[in-house]
Amino acid sequence: MNATKTENKWDNRELGALWTKVSKDKSQKYMTGHINSSLEGKIDIVIFSNKEKKTDKSPDFRIYASDRADKQKELAGKAAPAPKQKVQSASEDDDGVL
Repeated sequence: MNATKTENKWDNRELGALWTKVSKDKSQKYMTGHINSSLEGKIDIVIFSNKEKKTDKSPDFRIYASDRADKQKELAGKAAPAPKQKVQSASEDDDGVL
């Protein structure tokens, strides 16, 4: 028996993964996850239902880059913080992302 994992046709076609979540106030379901891009690498995303859907041509869901991903990229781009940099409190940094 071969000890290597047998790949099926779907393994080579996978672009990412999603997880279903519920907002803290239990008012909305949404999805978080990531997609893999040949240009950007791993991109964290969040998906919400389109509450503004007015016609059948309007999308059912909207996909956004995760705010958390933007902050991680920003931090990765900085070599070291400035010596007298203001430190943000947790409440200042919390922008309400679910």
